[in-house]
Amino acid sequence: MNMMINLDETINEQIEILTRQLKNLLGREIVTYDIIKKNNTQGIYVIFDKVNISYIGITTRQGKKRMQELTSDYRSHTFNRKLLTERFKELKLVTQPLKKDSKTDLINNNIMSKEFFVQQQTAINDYIKNELQFIFLPIADTNLLKRLEHFAIAVINPPYND
Repeated sequence: MNMMINLDETINEQIEILTRQLKNLLGREIVTYDIIKKNNTQGIYVIFDKVNISYIGITTRQGKKRMQELTSDYRSHTFNRKLLTERFKELKLVTQPLKKDSKTDLINNNIMSKEFFVQQQTAINDYIKNELQFIFLPIADTNLLKRLEHFAIAVINPPYND
């Protein structure tokens, strides 16, 4: 019974810590893509439209690269790939999630032209850049960062996180 009491205390402490961090994250300033892409610190980010949270992610890399990957190519960021997959599913051009070699397969199998693919990728990139909003919380402790990401996804259940 003693072990169970200690475990309950540990669980409650961790839930409180993560809940405080999640509330801190969600209370941060809302920024545009132009601002978030300049981020060069490790931390957790939230992507949302004007109403709903769509995706929660982390970056453990220093430098600006991770946030810029949101709008580079469907192979560079999960969120971008899922948005592009959704667009192609709506157009009834694909039934499965896009993979690394999907672009080549779709073009070589005459499902779409390279120009059409690029046009759709550009539309997704523009949507991310111009329509979505972001919140970012720098967290230096990589262990806490990863735990907070999992906790936030479990609590909020954004549609583009698996």
